[in-house]
Amino acid sequence: MTEKAYQITFSGQTVDGMDTAQAKANLCKLYKTDISKIEKLFQGKRVVLKKNLTEDAALNYLTTLKNAGVICALEEMPTAAGAMGNDKPVAATTPAPQAQGQTRIQAPKASQTPATATIDAGAFEQVTIAPPGEVIMTHPKIEPSVIDTSGLDIGPLGEELVERQTIDEPEYDISSLSMAAVGETLAEKVEIEPFVSELTDIDLAPVGSTIGPTDIEAPPPPPDTSHISLKEKN
Repeated sequence: MTEKAYQITFSGQTVDGMDTAQAKANLCKLYKTDISKIEKLFQGKRVVLKKNLTEDAALNYLTTLKNAGVICALEEMPTAAGAMGNDKPVAATTPAPQAQGQTRIQAPKASQTPATATIDAGAFEQVTIAPPGEVIMTHPKIEPSVIDTSGLDIGPLGEELVERQTIDEPEYDISSLSMAAVGETLAEKVEIEPFVSELTDIDLAPVGSTIGPTDIEAPPPPPDTSHISLKEKN
């Protein structure tokens, strides 16, 4: 019995919460290619990324792509008989186990085959996934900037580095003003009459007198409780 083969397809969808630009950058690192080829995969058309995979290899491939931020589909490839025009759908009698969080669809009938983008996916057939921890992209070494300071020097202590700007004094016309003689009163003095309060009708109350109102009722005396006593309960 021929072992089933699987292929990975992609239609441009990204994982929820993943920025499309970041997903494209992740695929560039994963496939070690430039952004122009990755842009072609995000045109909304179905593209075959990898085919002729075993089930385990296909599931691992699918998981790696999901970690990169894209949603792909795992499809069972048609058998040789189906490829020659057999209209019967190719379906496994016993479905293979499905990894958690992955998408699995059966191979479509010949009459239901969806339109595939005219993109040369063969370029990805020779692409492999780098092992964990491998450096995919080497960042170029940036040399420190070299600034020519040979024409600069330090001025002596106390030297003014910026030329001081002279501000012209404002001109005021005081030709109409004159100086008064010493002791002359410049402004007339205004006499202010002192405040006189009439206090003849006011006197002081004797010590202990009630100054406030006297018609306030006194509070009632407390109740008489001398006839009340407590006894122990038998």
